[in-house]
Amino acid sequence: MSLAATPIFFTLITEYLSVAAAAGGIALISSLGNLGPAVSPSLNGLIQQATGSTAYGIYLVMAMYVLAGIILLAAVHAAHTTEAQKA
Repeated sequence: MSLAATPIFFTLITEYLSVAAAAGGIALISSLGNLGPAVSPSLNGLIQQATGSTAYGIYLVMAMYVLAGIILLAAVHAAHTTEAQKA
């Protein structure tokens, strides 16, 4: 499911950055995307150790997905607003 949203992030880069800066934007998104699998297991382990339940780790992952969706919706709305003002 998370792979389905990947093209949307990469198309948003061209809305905000010039062609020369788009490569850096793609590199930044890729780097941040690679941090998730590295940090998530440790963070889930700490949460499980502190609470004694795995449910709170799942809640954290769910909250991150919701936050990412809200950020994406805000970015798309801002892009459409900018296009409407240019026209």
